[in-house]
Order: sequence, then C-alpha cells, then structure tokens
Amino acid sequence: MHYFITALVVIIILLIILILLSYFSFVSLFKRKKNDAAQRKKIASKIKKNGTENPEEFIQKADDFFKEIRYKKTTIYAVDESTLYGRLYTPEKGDAQKTVLLVHSADASASTDFYSLFDFYRSGNFNILLIHQRAHGKSEGAYKTLGIAEGYDVLSWCQWLEMRFSTGSPIIIHGKGQGTFAAVFASSMSELPANVSAVIAENIYNSVDDAVQKIFKNKFDFLSKIILPFVRIFYKNSVGFDMRSVRISAEAKRIKIPTLFINKNNEYLSSETLEKIIKRIKADAKEISPKNIKEEAKAIKEFIRL
Repeated sequence: MHYFITALVVIIILLIILILLSYFSFVSLFKRKKNDAAQRKKIASKIKKNGTENPEEFIQKADDFFKEIRYKKTTIYAVDESTLYGRLYTPEKGDAQKTVLLVHSADASASTDFYSLFDFYRSGNFNILLIHQRAHGKSEGAYKTLGIAEGYDVLSWCQWLEMRFSTGSPIIIHGKGQGTFAAVFASSMSELPANVSAVIAENIYNSVDDAVQKIFKNKFDFLSKIILPFVRIFYKNSVGFDMRSVRISAEAKRIKIPTLFINKNNEYLSSETLEKIIKRIKADAKEISPKNIKEEAKAIKEFIRL
C-alpha cells in the first residue's frame, strides 16, 4: 500500500510538472509579449535566427526608413471587436490603381518583414497597407493564433480596402509565415471581395497544429508528443479555435485566386504537401525558390503582371 501511495504521488507530481510545462510553452508561443521592449527583443531574436548579424541595427534602420514616409493611421474592428491597426501609404503623385496588403509573420513587424520589398511596391505605384497583426504592435489582442483568427482579420482588412478604394481596384495580399497562412486561409473564404486578384505566400505551413508540432519537436524532442495535447486544450480555451480545424490542403479547393508560393528554406511544409495544395487551387498557382530579394521581386512582378 505504501509503495502504491508513493507511486501515485510521483505520478501526480509528474503530471503537474507536465501541465505546467505545457502551459508555459503555450504562453511563450501564443501570448502577447508584455511590452514593446519584450516584443522588440523577440523580433531581434527572430531576425538573428534568419541570418542577420546585427538585428538591432536592422530594426532601427527599418524603423527610421518608415518614419520618413508619410502615411495615414488606419484602424478597423475585427469580428471579435478587437481594434486592429495599420499604416496606409499612398503614392506621392497621382492615384494608385491597385493596392497591396502586407501581412507580417508571427513575432515580427511589418517594418522589418517588408523593409526590403517596400520600394518595389512603391515603385509600382501601389497603395500599400502595412498592418499590425493582432497581439502585435498597436493592434489589440491578448493572443496570436498563428493564422486562424488572423485569416478573418485579413478578410476584414480586404473588405475595408474594397470600401476605401472601390470594387474595381485590384487588391494583392502578400503574407509571410503566419501572415501567409492567414492570407491563404482568407483567400478560401466566400466573403472575400472579388477584386482580390492575387496572393503572394511566403513560407506557408499546412495547419497551426503542424507548425506547433514542428516547433515543439525542435524544442522538446520526444516530450513534444506528450505536451501537444495539453497545448491544444489551452489554445482552444484561450482563443476559441481548434489548432487542427484549418488545413490549407483542404481549404485549397475553395481558392479561386492566383497564388504565388515563395519557398525560402521552409521547414514547416513538405514539397509533396505544397504540390497537393497547388494542384487543388482553382486558379494559376506556382512555387518559386528565389536566391535573393531581386529574384523574388522579379518573380512577383511577372506573376501579378506589373
């Protein structure tokens, strides 16, 4: 009996440790950073991981670049009534005939993610809307969802752009990481405005669950399979979605918008799954793997027929 009680206590203690580990892993991955300094630190860490030697210098350079350009502060309400913030840049001369919505990745900012491509779109005489995704920057939201809630946010932004610039003005959505998942998910929705004419999708993953599995596998190895079920529960209870509820491979059959997939050492999606997604899209869809930003800009220009 004594051994049974001891074993039971040990099991309970291990279970508590496991639940706590799962909870803190969930918070680390999904909860909004406490303040601007913490958010900036996370952005710097991500930029450094992507190969930039001096991330703080890069962030400052991007911030300074965008401060010099006039923009209009823009806000909308998401379907859950969160206030979402964006910066709208219009051409210095004349009126633009098209608009690009730039959707940044998780734990990043529009300034750092699109610094290298901003001049490309600006020279193409676009209206440019850089948004702060929920739980980032000046947008509200306690949690990011890695693309599910953000997909509905992208839909809301597109509907706002349609009202702002008329139904005849083409809209292009360019996403990165979480922003890509949100953009492609939004493009599968029947409520999307008809003037959304193309999606540029950089480094997509098939589902939030797949992405989290990969992240946890790299971080916890064999423990990841034990932690994941608890994280799914915390996610569902906190943001109201199931991490497995949206799979791009399933949504693809509803997509009727030309989509350019940009692959930059994407470790979250197999080539076989991407090929399946491309085949299911009922519009022009292709994949490219550019070696540099110049190649990427050229491919985008040809795809959207600038």
